[in-house]
Amino acid sequence: YWARALETGDWTPPEGVTDPEIPHRAFFRAPGYPTFLALVYRICGDGYLWPRMVQMLLGLASVVLVHALARRCFGSLSALVAAALQGSYWIFIYFEGEFMEPPLLIVLVLLTLVILARWSEQITIGSAAAAGIAAGLAALVRPNMLALIPVFLLWGAWLEWRRRDAAHWSGFLRAAVVYAIAAALAILPATLRNQRVAHDRVLITSNAGINLFVGLHPQSDGY
Repeated sequence: YWARALETGDWTPPEGVTDPEIPHRAFFRAPGYPTFLALVYRICGDGYLWPRMVQMLLGLASVVLVHALARRCFGSLSALVAAALQGSYWIFIYFEGEFMEPPLLIVLVLLTLVILARWSEQITIGSAAAAGIAAGLAALVRPNMLALIPVFLLWGAWLEWRRRDAAHWSGFLRAAVVYAIAAALAILPATLRNQRVAHDRVLITSNAGINLFVGLHPQSDGY
């Protein structure tokens, strides 16, 4: 519904369904996957086939990214085993046929990790910008990714500390700033949209509180 409304401009809810008022409220669910789905509709046309085909391609891309990541970190044999597991794990295959975010999320997280793996050799401005954009886009698909964005910076700082090369620290600090700015710019459209539409300073989504309540409060009944 959300993706088709983005594509057509028609936000009329299906008959018998309560209007979620998406255009007038801060995002309750992350906007990344519906936007991706609307883009597929725009390029390939309406229907259920093309999104599934694109998500299967994302699944294949995930296999390639897992192979690249495992080869860099653990060697060729481990890379082949990891790629085989990634390509045959049934849950991943199942979700490639569903209209849900895991295929897009997985490829974005893997892309972030593949770029960051290069930091073990050298941290560059280009890789920092690419990693920040990929991490920010992943956060738009699943906002939990926000918790990892600063962790990656701490990992980069630890790598630089292990090198014990004072000359590299200035380069790392520049790359860290670029990484943070790139991630913030990727997320910024959602934040600005929430402020403009709902006059609410919500970074991406507003569902953290209700999720914590439903999952943890002893009086929660799940509804």
